[in-house]
Amino acid sequence: MPAGTSGGNYLFMAIMVGLTLVTVAANVLHPIAWTDEEERLLIWGPAVIGLLVFGVGIAAGLMRRTFAVGSIAVTIPELAFALVILSAVIHGLVAYVGRRGFGPRAVAPDTDDPARLVEPPAAAPDGWLRPGMFAGLPMVWALVSLVVIPVVLYVVSYIPWANVEGHQLWPGWPPGHSGQTLWDLTQQMYRYHNDLSAAHPASSPWWAWAFDFKPVWFYQESFAGGTAAAIYDAGNLVAWWLAVPAMAFVAWQAFVRRSPALALIAIGFAGQWLAWARIDRAAFQYHYYTALPFVLLALAYFLAEIWHGASRRTWLLVRLSAAAAVLAPTTLWLLHRPLCGFVRVTAVNPGSQACPTTIPNFVLSGRAGAIAIVVGAGVLLLVRLLLSLADADGTDGRTLAQKLRAAGIAALGVSAAFVFASAVFSDEPLLSSKSIPVEPIAMVVTLALLPLAAFVATARDARRFVAGLLMAIVGWFVLWYPNIAALPLPQAISNAYQGFLPTYVYPFQFPVSTVNRSVAGPSLFAFQPALLLLAVTGVSLIVGYAAWVWRIALAEQAYLAEHPSEAPASEAPAGEAPAGEAPASEARPGEAPASEAPRPD
Repeated sequence: MPAGTSGGNYLFMAIMVGLTLVTVAANVLHPIAWTDEEERLLIWGPAVIGLLVFGVGIAAGLMRRTFAVGSIAVTIPELAFALVILSAVIHGLVAYVGRRGFGPRAVAPDTDDPARLVEPPAAAPDGWLRPGMFAGLPMVWALVSLVVIPVVLYVVSYIPWANVEGHQLWPGWPPGHSGQTLWDLTQQMYRYHNDLSAAHPASSPWWAWAFDFKPVWFYQESFAGGTAAAIYDAGNLVAWWLAVPAMAFVAWQAFVRRSPALALIAIGFAGQWLAWARIDRAAFQYHYYTALPFVLLALAYFLAEIWHGASRRTWLLVRLSAAAAVLAPTTLWLLHRPLCGFVRVTAVNPGSQACPTTIPNFVLSGRAGAIAIVVGAGVLLLVRLLLSLADADGTDGRTLAQKLRAAGIAALGVSAAFVFASAVFSDEPLLSSKSIPVEPIAMVVTLALLPLAAFVATARDARRFVAGLLMAIVGWFVLWYPNIAALPLPQAISNAYQGFLPTYVYPFQFPVSTVNRSVAGPSLFAFQPALLLLAVTGVSLIVGYAAWVWRIALAEQAYLAEHPSEAPASEAPAGEAPAGEAPASEARPGEAPASEAPRPD
């Protein structure tokens, strides 16, 4: 924020503080053993860098030059000396925390210390996942992959630009050119995006992208015969919405299973998506597309987990999520008034017709009605036929080939009926009305969808459920294809696509920050940021200690469950059998009652 103003992007700050605390807790609850290379890098790395800086300063003759970072100005000798001192401080800190059982030099706890019951840290990885392997080659390769390769690709992609109008990739190349350099162009692009403070009716905040709340329209045109076509960048709602619990599941499993592969998916997604929480200028849904590969990987893993037999909690999560997705569109329409207030639509679009939304002029023609009936009946028929493909028992007496043939014939029949309805029926109005409120219509549709949502929530066959979800994803693509491919449709149906969610309609607009960001804000080293850093450090220490105590308590509980004879008598609950004995009606810890077989969780 500019100096002298209040406010700011507190949501991003809260997210980063929250992620920091989650990282602290994760490292305490599921630690991984340090390697010798990592310890040497931690302790001696700053000193080595300081010596390199000192050597470069001497070679380049920069020893007397002052470098300023914010309000701090340093010389080369001062910076090198500070880095060497930092190594000494880190060395002392590592030795201090090691005597208390933490860090790379952690000593073994005493025999009477409850910390001896805690599971030791997981072994450090081998091969390319070990940063110091092959004299640190994996770390060098990571640096090359994340910095060198992207920069090289960025520069190479501007070679065609440098060959026109005298542009230069850098001064003097291509030879004979004297125009704008790539560095100047990059600075110009950065200033444009950084200083942009204008609102846009198609913009949407980062948190709305995962739910496909505001697609961007790229093309819209009307044609003869009362038809129209449009191209929107709307995503596949079935896949996108189910990917939300899928990504949460992947992140949790990455922690529980200590899986680098799942961690790559979760961290890759967070890096491509959460970074946009810091951007205050108008942003658009297509900025989410770089995160989609990780989104689809998470969804694929989630469905594979269910297909091969997930735990009861995971199975319940996916069924309830799918049932909620069935009811979500109409529920959003029912709640579109409070949604308008939460988003603050009228702050950016005063008098918006989206708050509340009414259908200003509803006209139903014979052609539109016939096409709607064909599409609705066709979708229901195809879903029913495709779901039968997952019937592995063949209870209906048909083979897989016969089921595929029936589905193909049904698809051709629906297509033929669509063409027939478009050609035979006219555009003469059959029904027209003005200013129809959407809530009664949404309520009727919600009641009609309740049986389907209940059927999804109470599903029993996991494999049929996964097959149904895949067919729903394919069906959604087929249903939404006209709106992503500019397929001409009757005006009423074409407009219906753009009103599937209350946030799709044009008057529903998300506000953006219009603060002038071209002026300098407060220094990073000002009092307030320093105070925030100290507060976060203190809270991190508290969270880390609390997680460590919790881990010890869990270890003690697990130990006493395996050795009930060592449990203090005062801790036995009322009515519990003496230590070492179990009542006839109860099972011992870890055993199922005699009347109930063990079930997987």
